[in-house]
Amino acid sequence: MSFNKLFTYTLLLATVLLLQNTAQAQSFKKKKNKGNFAEDFLKTQWWLGIRGGINFTNVTPINRFSGFNPVNYSEESLEKEYKSFENPGFNIGMDITFYHAGFSISTFPSFFIHNLGYESNRLWEGDAAADRYETKYSVDQSITFIDLPVAVKYDILKNKVRPFVMAGAFYSFKFAANKEVN
Repeated sequence: MSFNKLFTYTLLLATVLLLQNTAQAQSFKKKKNKGNFAEDFLKTQWWLGIRGGINFTNVTPINRFSGFNPVNYSEESLEKEYKSFENPGFNIGMDITFYHAGFSISTFPSFFIHNLGYESNRLWEGDAAADRYETKYSVDQSITFIDLPVAVKYDILKNKVRPFVMAGAFYSFKFAANKEVN
């Protein structure tokens, strides 16, 4: 056997052995997929948020009541003039959501203060000069309450635009109520 043939066979054998080790190393190597960590992270999450702001109340009473019963004039003249969007209130709350694979359960406990007011100017004059009654007063009311809602949500699609179905319920209770008459 010539030196060239021996050298060629040795080189060929070394190349085959080297490729076999490389191929074997590739088969035992664990594949890393960077997308798996992100996908697993996005499947289950907790979201926490704080929200707050001011609110202005526009009062639209369903039933109107007066402290007077009209005798010789119309009842409409006793209607109060409500202050719309004048007395600011505020709200503050938390948004707590647990999300897992398209489903989420949320609660949004919130503290609200609503302020409203009205004015009443009444004048009644009888036949005699002494038969006169005039009253002017302004009422400011403040109602403080706490809402405890719970909601369940399902994301229908997992795209950039995510339509969803959501249902829930809440319990609200009065924390305080104040009324000031001037």
